[in-house]
Amino acid sequence: MSALSPEIQSAIDTAVALAVAQRLPAARETYLRVKEAAAQLDVHSDTVLRFVHAGTLRAVGSGKLLRIPQSAIAEYLEATSNRARKVANAS
Repeated sequence: MSALSPEIQSAIDTAVALAVAQRLPAARETYLRVKEAAAQLDVHSDTVLRFVHAGTLRAVGSGKLLRIPQSAIAEYLEATSNRARKVANAS
C-alpha cells in the first residue's frame, strides 16, 4: 500500500472531521482560521503556520482552507504551560 500525499491526507482528515461533526452535534468542534488562531495565541499568523508545519499545533486542511480546531489551541496552551512549569521547577 502506497503512502498518501500530504494534500490527499489533509483532504481526507478534513472530510472525516466534518462528517463526524455533522453526525455528533453535541461534539461539534469549532475551527478557526489562521488569523483567528493567531489572535487567540497572541502571535503573528506566520508563527501559527510555523507551529502547524512543525507539528506543534494540530490543523486540518491546507492552503487557504487550513483550519485550526479550538481544542488544538487549548492543547497547545496546556502543553506550553506544562513546559514552563517544568523549567521553573528545575531552576
